[in-house]
Amino acid sequence: MKNNQTTYDPETFTYINKALIHIKKSEIYNNQNINDMMCDCYKEACDEGECDLYDKNCKK
Repeated sequence: MKNNQTTYDPETFTYINKALIHIKKSEIYNNQNINDMMCDCYKEACDEGECDLYDKNCKK
């Protein structure tokens, strides 16, 4: 895992890591059928250590 920084969300009392932010952005692009941007965000999540979705949806 590269740099697993977290951000605290006081509204939900939880910590959110950078990979989760990139994954959520990917889901938005996926809903809009913008696959290039989706894979870019999944790649950024992979750089943070979460590679499952990138491997599943973007590797060919």
